[in-house]
Amino acid sequence: MSWDYDTTTKPCPCGKGLIEETYGSNDWGQTSYHRKMLCQECLEKENKEKALKEERHRIAIKKTEEAVSYFKDKYFKDFKERFSNTKNKKDIWTIACDLGVENSSLSKFYNYFKSKDEYIEEIIRWDNLKKVMKNMGINDKELDNLYEDAYNHKKPFDDEFNAWAYRRAKGK
Repeated sequence: MSWDYDTTTKPCPCGKGLIEETYGSNDWGQTSYHRKMLCQECLEKENKEKALKEERHRIAIKKTEEAVSYFKDKYFKDFKERFSNTKNKKDIWTIACDLGVENSSLSKFYNYFKSKDEYIEEIIRWDNLKKVMKNMGINDKELDNLYEDAYNHKKPFDDEFNAWAYRRAKGK
C-alpha cells in the first residue's frame, strides 16, 4: 500500500505570502490533508484566532458544567428517587428510556451497566439535561437561565462539529 501526495500552493488571505497544501491518498481510499501557512502575518493571525476559539470553548464547557452542577445540587435527590423502587436492571433501563436519557437497547445496556448509583450519577450530563428537566417538569428560572447561557456558548462548537461530521460522512 503506497501513498501518493500532491502539493500545491496558493496565495494567503493577506496576499503577501503563500499557503502550502498537501493532499495524499492511498490504494485503500484513505486520504490525508496537511496545510502549512508560509506567511508569517497570516500564521500569527491564525494562532491568535485559534487561542481565542480555545478560550471560548473552555468557557462553554465551564458553563455546561455549571448548569449540570446546579441541577445535581438542587434536583438530584428527586431524580434519584425515581429509581428507588426498581428491582432489576430492566426497570432502571425502562425508567431511563421514559425520561429520554437512555437510547441503547436493553442488551447493550446490560453490557455497560455498572451499578445503579453509578449509572444514575452518569446519566446526569449536559447532553441529557434538557430532557431530564422537561420530563421531571422542572420549572426553575435560574436553571433555565444557566441552561440557555451554556447552550448559547456551546452551540457554535456543536454546529461546527456536526458540519465536520456530515462532511466526513459524505467523504468530503
